[in-house]
Amino acid sequence: LKQIWNERRSNGWLWAELLIVFVVLWYIVDWTYATARTYYEPLGYDITNTYYLELSLKNNKSDSYIPKGQKETTTGQDIIELTNRLRRLPEVEAVSISVNARPYIGSNSGIRFRLDTLVRSPLKRPVTPEFFQVFRYQSADGQGYRPLVQAIKNGNSVIGENIWPDDYKGDRTLLGKEVINVDDSTNVYKIAAVSTKVRYNDFWSNYGDRYMAVPFTETELAENNDDLYPVNVEVCLRVKPNTAAGFSERLMELSDTQLS
Repeated sequence: LKQIWNERRSNGWLWAELLIVFVVLWYIVDWTYATARTYYEPLGYDITNTYYLELSLKNNKSDSYIPKGQKETTTGQDIIELTNRLRRLPEVEAVSISVNARPYIGSNSGIRFRLDTLVRSPLKRPVTPEFFQVFRYQSADGQGYRPLVQAIKNGNSVIGENIWPDDYKGDRTLLGKEVINVDDSTNVYKIAAVSTKVRYNDFWSNYGDRYMAVPFTETELAENNDDLYPVNVEVCLRVKPNTAAGFSERLMELSDTQLS
């Protein structure tokens, strides 16, 4: 004990060093475990065999440029025609149009809605019905993506099952309920389908994982011209299983002649 007391200064530094090492290792192990646990949680979607097409407008340097005054279609109508041609390709299973909705987009639209007295602020996902088929969202009732597709076809909305706070004690039923847009009470959305939880990306566990999908109709798109920037419209597609390698290259070869 006397020797320990005499060497207390050097022993103090030793204990301080061990404490620092312990804290650093605890942080590393905790961070690694939390990150790995989040990474291996279900994402709620599947991007295998999917493609995103980034669109842009031609300028007057292109041989096939049509001046605005001579153009007989709106930009929205052109995008609809593009998706129709994509659907006719033999390798393509489904094509969707959306805004701020595709996985890993990094850009968001929000909405605030009220159900009874509770207000929630999920991400707003304007989509065409095929969006859920392209990215394989899953209905919370175990019936796959088809109930979600049908809900948007009928002009209703789709919401994630995790929209409520974990400690919410009220009625947690979502299917068939109507929610009111807080910022515009004339907008009432009927929840016609509920999906499983959809995560924002691979590494964020609880941020941006609450969403509500609303219909993005072709009528609405077709009427849009002057204010529509094609780069903001997401055209996404899923190819059929066992599609031969090199699909993206073949698609680019068709772009000038059939997809322009």
